Amino acid sequence: MEKINLREERDFGQKISDTFLFLQQNFGALFKPLLYYAGPVSLIAGVFMGLYQSNLLGLDAESIGRANDPFRLISQNLFNLNYIVTLALTVIGRIVVIGVTFAYLSAYLEKGGEPIGVAEVWQRFSRRFVQLFFTALLYLVGLAILSVLLTGLFTLLFFGTVPDADLLMERAFLVPLVVLLVFLPLIFIAVRAGLFCPVIFIEGKSGFAAYGRSWKLVKGKWWSTFGLLVVMSIIVSIIGVAFQLPLLLISIFKEILQWDNGRSFELIIMLASIIGMLGETLLFSILHISLGFQYFNLVERQESIGLMREIDSLGRQNEFDSHEGDY
Repeated sequence: MEKINLREERDFGQKISDTFLFLQQNFGALFKPLLYYAGPVSLIAGVFMGLYQSNLLGLDAESIGRANDPFRLISQNLFNLNYIVTLALTVIGRIVVIGVTFAYLSAYLEKGGEPIGVAEVWQRFSRRFVQLFFTALLYLVGLAILSVLLTGLFTLLFFGTVPDADLLMERAFLVPLVVLLVFLPLIFIAVRAGLFCPVIFIEGKSGFAAYGRSWKLVKGKWWSTFGLLVVMSIIVSIIGVAFQLPLLLISIFKEILQWDNGRSFELIIMLASIIGMLGETLLFSILHISLGFQYFNLVERQESIGLMREIDSLGRQNEFDSHEGDY
């Protein structure tokens, strides 16, 4: 099967179709390092998610009604240590998936169709992981801080400093407007700066240099980048339902069959959570493969690197052919 040329201009449909063609050609070679490096993190996250879910499913109307402080009981089960550990491990696992995916893409770009081993991916991944981790962390923290600042600003603007209950009821219709005014700049900045991951692995830039490079590449192509993110997220979510189905069925049958919250039930929930977490982690790479194709598409449109290399290689070939007759 012919090797896919990454450095190539692609339209919207080609980016999606080539994402799945790339997966078809590289399924084993890509998913092996994903399982090796992202799998253990997802496995531990799945265990904590299982503990968290079993606690939540153990709550019923009777136990809540017997509690002295029902709201405290619910909040303790919603935001407990298992939840925090699951959230932290999920973020780390996603960053590892991103790193392994783009480490593989960078190797694929340079190897010219040669087989790519786990050791090759590890070498590239470990070289850039610290840069990726802190750049991604700064990206997430920056968006979180911006959302808080924007929420505070628009709340102050529309509701005042210390709004009373009557004023809040009067201006309740403004809440969707506040949400919209916070969401729009956040999504704009997130998409414009969001191609920093391939920039780190392909170009070796990190931090604000990576954000700046992404900002420049996405200029004039925000809608196509956003559209690709939305479409691929929907596709990945639909496929991901299969991995979440066991946990959903267990939740339904627990209510129907009135299962006890014993040790065996906790183990079943844990196993279902591990399956769901591993599936979500591996599917997350599909989204970033498509973003990789968008990155190469934008670079090619602006800088024509692939085209210039093809012209250069043709020139070298013609030069070689012209000298061949001398011998």
